[in-house]
Formats: sequence, C-alpha cells, structure tokens
Amino acid sequence: MKQKLLRSILWAAVAGAVLLGLTEAALWWFAPVGKRVSQRWEFDNQLPGLKERVSFAVDTRSLRSWRPEPAAASPGPGREIKVLVLGGGGTMATLQNNEDAWWGRLATLLQEESPGTRIQVHALLREYCTILPAAKWTEQHIESLRPDVVIAVFGFEDVLSHQGDYTYNPDALATLNLENTRRHPVAEFLVNTSQLCRRYVNRGQKRALMAKLGPLGERNAYAQRLAQLRQINAQLPLAYEVPRPDGRDPLPEYLDGIRALHALCGKHGASLAVVGEPTLHRGLMDGGAEQLVHRWFMLEPAKDNDGAVRLDSGWIELELARYFSAAETLCQSLGVPFTDPTRKLPAHPLVFVDDILLTDSGATLLAKAVLPVVKPLVDKQAAR
Repeated sequence: MKQKLLRSILWAAVAGAVLLGLTEAALWWFAPVGKRVSQRWEFDNQLPGLKERVSFAVDTRSLRSWRPEPAAASPGPGREIKVLVLGGGGTMATLQNNEDAWWGRLATLLQEESPGTRIQVHALLREYCTILPAAKWTEQHIESLRPDVVIAVFGFEDVLSHQGDYTYNPDALATLNLENTRRHPVAEFLVNTSQLCRRYVNRGQKRALMAKLGPLGERNAYAQRLAQLRQINAQLPLAYEVPRPDGRDPLPEYLDGIRALHALCGKHGASLAVVGEPTLHRGLMDGGAEQLVHRWFMLEPAKDNDGAVRLDSGWIELELARYFSAAETLCQSLGVPFTDPTRKLPAHPLVFVDDILLTDSGATLLAKAVLPVVKPLVDKQAAR
C-alpha cells in the first residue's frame, strides 16, 4: 500500500514537473516577458511651455530610459555609450516626455555629434533627492547598469531638504538606510530562468509603481498641485537666511556625495561630470517668475507645520553659489569636470515651471549648456 502511494506521488511529481517545463517552454517561446518590469505614466498638462500630453515608462529601479534614433546617413552601429543622469526633481522631469526632458535633449545632441556611436541615457526618477542617497542608489546599481558616463546634477535639494536642526554626520553614507531595489541572488536566479516567476514578481512591482504615481495621472492634476503649494507657500513667514554654523552645515555632506560618486565611477570605469543644479531662485527674477516658486523650508522641525518658512530667493542663490564654488574646487582636485549653468538659464516663466522644473525651452538651454562638458567624456569612452 505504501509503495503504491509513493509510486502515485512520484508519478504526480514527474507529471507536474513535465507540465511546468512545458508551460515554461511555451511562455519562453510564444509569450516571453522581460525580467525588469516598467510602468507607463501619463500626464495631462495645462501649463505654459509644456506639451499637453506626456507619457513615459518607469522601471522598478526608478529609472527612465531614452535612446534617440541616429540620423539616416549615420554609419553602421558603433559602440553603445550609456549615460546615467542623477538628480532631484529637475532631473525627474515629471511633466515632460523623454525626448523633451533636458537629459533627453542632451542625448539627442550627443547622438547628432557622435554619429558613429549609439547613445542611451538613463535618468533617476526620485523627487526631493539629495546627492548622498543618489550615491547610495548608484552603489546598488552601477554594476548591473554599467554606465560609461555619470552626470550628477545636485544642489537645490541639498540646500532645502536639510532642515534647520540638521547635524553633519561624516558616516552618513555608510549608515544610510535606503530601500534596496536589487533582488536577492536566489530571486535573481529564478527571475532569470523562469517566465512564471517573472510574471509573479512583475505583477507586484507594477502595483508598486502605480501607487507612486497616485492621483497625478488625473487630468491637469499637477497644475492643481502646484497652485495649492504656491498658495500655502505665500502664506508662510519670510526668512532671509538659515544659520549654518560648523557641524550643522550640509555643504560637507554635498561634497562627500561627489567624492563617493567619483570613487564609484573610478572603480567601475565610468567618467563623472558634476553639474550645479539650476533653479529659478535668484535675487532678481523676471516676468513674474517669483509667483512660480512654492518650495518652503522647515526652519524649526520641532514646531511641525508652525516651523515652516518661505526662504528668501536671494539667500538661496547665494547659498547655491557657495556650494558650487566648493564643488568646483573639489572637482578640480579630483580631475572631474564641473559646470554651473545657472546664468545660462534666465529666471523667467519661459524657462522654469516652478523652483526647478524646466519648460521644454528651458530643457533645451540646459542641454546645450551641459553638452560641452559631457561630449569629451562620451568621446573618451567611445575611443576605448
């Protein structure tokens, strides 16, 4: 009796394995899916300087990707150069298609000037992102992405996101608790080998990506959000500066982020360029641009909402100039190209949508300003 039962269990297991194998074979042959899921986001804009309909895909690493088409007269496909762009809300470019975001325009310009090379750009989609979490994210993904060129565009969030009670921690990068979007080696093996596992994992990841989008996919939702934020910001008390004594100055952390990215790029054979993040905030703004800002600052976090203030734009401009001056000095010592394109982007509604989001025209200006710094790095990598 026991032998008969064992024989039945064995045959059932064999039949199940055969059925599973046939199912996997059929899926691999007739309906394969990629091992990394992406979710398409769609926005309906009614904002000046932007296309009305915007659609782009985001993968589970929070990346947007764009590969411009080479000119018809271009020679055969040469080496592909991968450009990884790290930044905050301005790089996120939520209100623009891939080809209209500043890094998309940059990729197009690079492709036009490097016809024998295929350009692919990946841009990190993380709002309110400072340089240190971006360095941690890069540490997690640089080996799998294998970028040839990394562009770090930071500054604004590194000034605004660090609240009034900030204290510098020289070990912040090592102790940073960032959500790890890499898969466990066992899970990576299963996803690499099984279509069924891919479908199961992808279903959950799609739900997570859609949850991040939230209500912003509704008609003109972003414009309504901006209007609400500006109304709140206008009612806050104005602060003309933020005291940053030794030990409470975020600038060393910003510089630590540059050092960390430089070390990562050196280890993995990538070239690094550092760009000072352009912002609308200036001492003098044109065309009613001062009405577009909405970003407030938590001067006294212990008071909760009562601790929020509206920072003077002139002080933000001076603080960013301090950051970028220090970054330029550091980059010179590291042999890393640095540029601050702020003066090439006027503080005007034709260029900026809000504090850091660019119009399509503004994106073109930034791409042209960054091109002379990035092009030599692309050429260097292509010649290897």
